[in-house]
Amino acid sequence: GVIDTLTDGQLTREMTENGHSERIVEIQPGESSGSGEQVAEAMAWQAADETGLGLAMVGPFDDETTYMAVHGPDDSRLIERSRNFQNSDHIRQWLTTQGLDWVRRVLLGQLTSPADFR
Repeated sequence: GVIDTLTDGQLTREMTENGHSERIVEIQPGESSGSGEQVAEAMAWQAADETGLGLAMVGPFDDETTYMAVHGPDDSRLIERSRNFQNSDHIRQWLTTQGLDWVRRVLLGQLTSPADFR
C-alpha cells in the first residue's frame, strides 16, 4: 500500500505503467497526530497488511519538512526526514525514484543496515 502526498501521484503512476497495478492497494490516510515522523510511521504501518509493504511519503509540514517511511513485512521500519521541500517536477521525480528504490530494496532484503532500519 502507498500513501503519497509528495509526488502528486507520480509514484503510483510509475508502478501502474510498469505492470504492477494488481499489486497497488489504494487506501485513504487515517487521522494521525504527532510529529511528522510519527505520522509517516503510522501511515506506513496503516498502508501495509500482515505480509505486505507499506510506504508513506508525506508532507510538507508547517516547517517544510517531509518524511518517507516504509513498514516491511518483517516489521522492519525506515524513516527519512528532508528539509526545505520545494514543489517542483524535479523534486517530485527524485522522490518517486527514492520511493521505488525503497520498495525494491525492502522486497530484495537489501535494507538491512542498522543505519537503514530502527
